Amino acid sequence: MSDWKLEWSAPDFPVRVDSRSGSTPTGEPQTHYRVSVGEASFAGAVAVPVARDTGRVLLVHQERIRVGRELWELPRGMAEVSDPDPVATALRELREETGINAKAGEFLGMVFPDSGFLASEVAVVLVEVAGEDVARDACDGEVQAQRWFSKEQLDEMIRNGELRDSISLSALAVAAQRA
Repeated sequence: MSDWKLEWSAPDFPVRVDSRSGSTPTGEPQTHYRVSVGEASFAGAVAVPVARDTGRVLLVHQERIRVGRELWELPRGMAEVSDPDPVATALRELREETGINAKAGEFLGMVFPDSGFLASEVAVVLVEVAGEDVARDACDGEVQAQRWFSKEQLDEMIRNGELRDSISLSALAVAAQRA
């Protein structure tokens, strides 16, 4: 296979589409495409905020225009080139979306949100906070609500299709393996 070739990049957003020639498993010629997001070595990070006193997980509720829904999901966002590492990205996004100013997080690994199309990886970071009543700074206004959920409530939300974005689901699965 040849090297990846730039097909398109957005002029004002860090997204690009690359292609390369290849073949199907039966030998038919095929062009493969991939989309990359972000300017850092990783696309972004997702925080898994857990209250030390209750073990409950904080989710945010926000409108996701591209899928036409409001979703409950973990706080997350794109990496900025100035972020020194994935933990810093997760802590910054947690602060921006929830107002929680955590000082530390534990890097748990990387996940591919869509390995069939996206080349980008997202870091999973566990963030333990003192409790559900932790002090909050001002938020960026990106989320409509935030709420703490028990493991049983999260399981029920997954069964009912209320929690269904791939990044949150994979991050919760990775974090569960740590316990």
